[in-house]
Amino acid sequence: MKPVLRMIAALLLVGGAVLLPPSEASVQDAPRELVVLEEDEPQTTYPLLSRTMSEQRLAELLFDRFFYLTPGGDLDSRVFASEWRTRPPNLTVAIRKDLKFADGSPVSFSDVAFTMNEVYRRASLGHPAAAWYARVFGDAQQITPEAGSIRYLVSMPQEGSERYLMTTALLSREALGGAGAAPDLEGTERQPVGTGPFFAAGPIGNFDDVTLQANPHRQGAHEGDEAAGRVQAVRLLYDQDAARQKELMDGNRADLWVSPPPAVLPAFKAQRDRFGTRTYDLNQWWYVAIDNTNGHLSDPAVRAALDLCVPRPQLVEKFGGESATLTSGPFLPGSAWEPADAAPTAEDRDAAAALLTEAGYAKVGGRWSKDGSAIELKLGVEGDVLDDYNDVVYGIVDAWEDAGFRIRVRGVRESDWRAVVESGKAQGEHDLILGRWNLDREEAALELFRRPSGDGPQVNLFGWADDRVEETLKAFYAETSGPEREALMQKLHRLLHDERPYLFLWSLRVQSVYRRDRVTGFRTSRFYFFTRIDQLAWKQAGE
Repeated sequence: MKPVLRMIAALLLVGGAVLLPPSEASVQDAPRELVVLEEDEPQTTYPLLSRTMSEQRLAELLFDRFFYLTPGGDLDSRVFASEWRTRPPNLTVAIRKDLKFADGSPVSFSDVAFTMNEVYRRASLGHPAAAWYARVFGDAQQITPEAGSIRYLVSMPQEGSERYLMTTALLSREALGGAGAAPDLEGTERQPVGTGPFFAAGPIGNFDDVTLQANPHRQGAHEGDEAAGRVQAVRLLYDQDAARQKELMDGNRADLWVSPPPAVLPAFKAQRDRFGTRTYDLNQWWYVAIDNTNGHLSDPAVRAALDLCVPRPQLVEKFGGESATLTSGPFLPGSAWEPADAAPTAEDRDAAAALLTEAGYAKVGGRWSKDGSAIELKLGVEGDVLDDYNDVVYGIVDAWEDAGFRIRVRGVRESDWRAVVESGKAQGEHDLILGRWNLDREEAALELFRRPSGDGPQVNLFGWADDRVEETLKAFYAETSGPEREALMQKLHRLLHDERPYLFLWSLRVQSVYRRDRVTGFRTSRFYFFTRIDQLAWKQAGE
């Protein structure tokens, strides 16, 4: 959690009104309001614009994705009827019968076509996924009012190609401007319209405190005996420091804490009658991006030496034993795309020194130098990482300094991250960047390594490019055999591990805390936190 960005004392100010934080009495008066302690204050409600996990989670409550995974790993959809047909290059689907948006308007395939053609594939809207969508998907074509097909621009597997649409959220054409109008994402983000489990009953006045109501048009989610006691309202509190969040959780004024720091978990786990925990896998890996064109970093020996000096096991302990796993490349441990022979880089300072010496470097005054030039590097650190994990950041920096590298640390504010880093202007400002990448799908990671093209946000932070990568990805998208595609991605994993455009550090999971004595049915899904919130209910007397 962040240190205090704004002091939240006994009162929260929302839209000029005084709003008391939820007390025991208010919980009893309004038992269907689930109070959730969140992370960073969101700046958008739309998933395609989300840059933080708190924004992604807010979008999960408001929108349905085209497809999602069940707890058993099967593909399902709340948008499309189960008889979808995949015949590459086309996916033919039909809207579920009587599906409606939260404002009561019916959903048609026109909304699907609008979502794909006018929103997700348009880079002019300023979202980082546009380049990938424009490369992978063609136009969505309407066949009947309720049915149509989505065309792929690249070859897809014969089975499972619809999984590429697991990150795509259904949007309303009418709510975003109507037929023929440019999508109005900015003007409608405070009262978005989706088919998700909850909706904003009025404009969201302040993003640090968001209350959503159960979607009355959600199909079957709040009907009949099985829906008795289901949560009917969610209140999301953002940007509070960890001490304040712990106080709210301990004091019976919150029901769910999404991302508590590992240090507070033992106290909650010791109170099993009140609290429970659930693992929330973010599919997240931490990295150090490297400007391979800048000075010393163009030498593979220097990149390898930096990698060999990172004390990964000691740093992982700072997250808590259950929270982090070392990674060897972009595809997470357990993925079919991770080679069996790949291993995270082990700390070995002697090997690092030998590499540098062989490359012509020598220590002068305790610093590695070559031809009179010492290795001095500017490390940019994503602002939230520097705030939340200061000990981890300086654990890396101290290890590099002790090994003979001069490191200057500079936090990168969110505004600068977007204006500088994601705009391809990081070169010169930074030599290295420490950040996090959240993988909603493994394929999304591929954009980190593609040669940048066009305008708009860039996730390839230093514009690194390699013809071998482009050839491998071209072959990957042209291949329909599952085993062959896996082999190509394993090849890519090894190449990136060896070339080090990024130093791959670890993947991270979160242990969420919830009120076991108040709610039942709380489960998380990998990356998606609220996929099963329809099953969340208040405990009834005697349970």
